[in-house]
Amino acid sequence: PLAHRLEVVPSGDGRTWIDDGLATAPQAVAAALTSVAAPRIALIAGGSERDLDFSPIVDALAGRDDIELVCTGPAGARLAREAQGRAARIHVASGFADAVAIARSLTASGDTILLSPGAPSFDEFADYEARAAAFRGFAAEHAQ
Repeated sequence: PLAHRLEVVPSGDGRTWIDDGLATAPQAVAAALTSVAAPRIALIAGGSERDLDFSPIVDALAGRDDIELVCTGPAGARLAREAQGRAARIHVASGFADAVAIARSLTASGDTILLSPGAPSFDEFADYEARAAAFRGFAAEHAQ
């Protein structure tokens, strides 16, 4: 795959960590959710607000009890509100590091942590590459 597009990153914790940081459009997140299979998926979504239509993400979450939606940033807060009643499990994080910690706490070996934000990174990071580097750093914390 392309860098930052459904790219599996190294980790030693038994989870599959997927960097889909280039997925800053809701349609790309919906596509990612159809291509990832795991017993449990923690989707980290959100970032800075562009007022995009999140209905593709919400529609992709509907009826999926295998997905933990972990929202971050202003866009994530809006996604959490819009997904109420459609997504089975919604968690709102105080920032990106908290979102990763929540995702890690909700998953176990064999599960997947998917960074597919559906929003730009500018709420906390200079660009998508900086957000991806932070994600990779968290994944590597348990690498052996």
